[in-house]
Amino acid sequence: MDRYREAVMFSSEEMARRPSIVSLPVVGAIDGDCGDQHRTSRTQGSRLWINPLMSMYWAFDLDAVARRCLYLEHLRDTTTSWEVSARIETFRARNPTKPWEDIPV
Repeated sequence: MDRYREAVMFSSEEMARRPSIVSLPVVGAIDGDCGDQHRTSRTQGSRLWINPLMSMYWAFDLDAVARRCLYLEHLRDTTTSWEVSARIETFRARNPTKPWEDIPV
């Protein structure tokens, strides 16, 4: 995790005007931050939910995730992000998702 933290901090310094709004909270979770804590002004004014499990979200088996993706076949011949977005939107219109549920914390 030290190498990840070093990489995030290096990229944040190199891109000081656009530090990561994803990786910096993950580094915060690695360092023990919890709750609504901000490591960049880019997230100020929003409510963050930093939790210790965030440091575990970065590892997954891509093949396993792809097998679970119900609309993967619909994306095969797409070439632009607009096409991907349209296909996913069409899929979701035909296959309703579960309603949003707040995490009970």
